[in-house]
Amino acid sequence: MLISSKYQFVFFSTPKCASVAIEWMLKPYSSIHILGTPQLRHTDYREYRQYIEPFLRSKIASDRLESVCLVREPLSWLYSWYRFRSRDELRDPSSPLHHNCTAHVNFEQFIEAYISPTPPPFADVRSQFEFVRDERGRCGIDKLFLYETIEDFVQYMTEKVDAQLSLEAKNVSPRKKQRITLASWASRIIKQRTRTSSPVVPPAIDPQEYSLPSDLLASLKKHSKDFQLYELAKSQRYQGQALIAAGSG
Repeated sequence: MLISSKYQFVFFSTPKCASVAIEWMLKPYSSIHILGTPQLRHTDYREYRQYIEPFLRSKIASDRLESVCLVREPLSWLYSWYRFRSRDELRDPSSPLHHNCTAHVNFEQFIEAYISPTPPPFADVRSQFEFVRDERGRCGIDKLFLYETIEDFVQYMTEKVDAQLSLEAKNVSPRKKQRITLASWASRIIKQRTRTSSPVVPPAIDPQEYSLPSDLLASLKKHSKDFQLYELAKSQRYQGQALIAAGSG
């Protein structure tokens, strides 16, 4: 989470939505940085309202700060969690987080575990809606942006802070069965050492990698409000200093 009293915004770091890269981008324009462990970085909306906003109101003589965050297509979001928890670090039985490892299940089994009444630790990743909802069960965030069109968010924040912003790829989840050749490794090093002046587009994932049987997908949509949240974000689009209803203007 990043808070700016000068530019009047609170950025909520939605898990698996390029939050590390965005934090690097916005940190110079933020007066309060809540980073570190995931429990701190990914402070959700209700926690903010209960603990942080009252403190800010007592210290900052200003109107309510504008809350912004990104949301991601729900299946892609869950697949990113599945990939992230398949990393080598968690495969080691001696790892204190080994219980979160997904290497022993396929994606369908991960989703079945996720929607079960009591998800096992490896599938207990909450939801995007749970992250942004208020005390009454509604989305509390002022402005939602799509992870898939992250350039809209970058442009909006560029205008908000009146400075040219750009993203760099950070903390990318490992691909399943990815082969790393010498050429690809060298290319990766070059990219890491070369700062780009244009926003980084999130890496595309083939939807076939996370396709689900129709009955399981239906059960997931019934279980998760993330699909409704994503449609809410899609119903808006960014156009020069404003979010307007899709199809208008």
